[in-house]
Amino acid sequence: MLSALTGLRAFAAAWVVLYHFRADIKLLMPRSEPVWPLMDSGYAGVDVFFVLSGFIITYTYLEQLKEPGRATTMRFLGFRLARIYPVHLFTLAVFAVIVTPGSITGVGPADIWRNIASTDFVRQLVLIHGWGWDGNRAWNYPAWSISSEWMAYLAFPAVALMLGRVRTLATAGAGLIAAHAFNIASFLLIARLGQEGDIIGVRIVGEFLAGCFLLLVWRRGWAADARWDRITPAFAIASVVGTVAANEIGSIAPVLAAPLYCGLIYGLALERDVLSRWLSLRWAVYAGEASYGLYMTHAVVQRFVWEYLPSGDYLGSNIVVRGGVLLLYALLLAVAAVATYEAIEKPARVLVRKLTLSVVAKPGGEPSVVDAATAGTRQA
Repeated sequence: MLSALTGLRAFAAAWVVLYHFRADIKLLMPRSEPVWPLMDSGYAGVDVFFVLSGFIITYTYLEQLKEPGRATTMRFLGFRLARIYPVHLFTLAVFAVIVTPGSITGVGPADIWRNIASTDFVRQLVLIHGWGWDGNRAWNYPAWSISSEWMAYLAFPAVALMLGRVRTLATAGAGLIAAHAFNIASFLLIARLGQEGDIIGVRIVGEFLAGCFLLLVWRRGWAADARWDRITPAFAIASVVGTVAANEIGSIAPVLAAPLYCGLIYGLALERDVLSRWLSLRWAVYAGEASYGLYMTHAVVQRFVWEYLPSGDYLGSNIVVRGGVLLLYALLLAVAAVATYEAIEKPARVLVRKLTLSVVAKPGGEPSVVDAATAGTRQA
């Protein structure tokens, strides 16, 4: 089940990558102006991840965590750390070499040590760099959202106790509405106070909780008999158009569009439409599985191409050459994502999970769970 949600991850990650490479794309393809608003709002792909994460984590772990227990809590945290930390540590190690006061080239021992000794590096190492106002992006800048995810995972055992006591559809719906209202009200209040920044903590709190309550609504089959074969594609279009439109307002755009992401995720989870079937195809599911590798390595690729294949060097070239440069960017991104997934993420995840199970007591045996990254594709 839910393999379409794995496929959705690939498109959310690609949206973020487009956002970070938008300057290069605009330089090399100036006639692509009609899609610039789409690229400019690509940061909202992170918010799709936040809602999706709340949905899948609740789907996978609620039954285990809705009653308090030290062993189940530690096992949950160990499994989630196995999911995110190895790749984070790998990319951080890469940046420990290439992030210098100058460029990628000319790295000396003193430069590397100065970076590793910095408080920025330590915060990234222990995954707390995204817990502040607007996060720490001195290193692998997309990793701020992984830090925020870790914060949500730490809180989820307590959240699960609350979710486990939700008995009615009305209560689940009220929780979903309250989560969105919290985000929107918080952003409006902070803007009224004249503050700036991404307000990371607010984004993850409201959107992750929205995903949690959305799962409870889904389990109770709300509107399951509606024409989701039409509604789900409509939500997909509305999610993109709504985000692009809200982006004109400012930093509140993701939280305004988050209810649309909920509608899309809900429809895909019902699996009643051609879009969910398309996202469940083998290639889409694999792309979704490798999307974490894409998300975490695209900044490394970006630093590499800026140094050795900068888009500015090709402004006077013909469209074939400029298109070839962008194609090479895409190829490098795909190779980095797949290599990281196959060589780092998969084996390290298995190893850390085994270590977790060897350390944490398993009363009654290990439960069968679905990994949040690959829900619907295999048992974890």
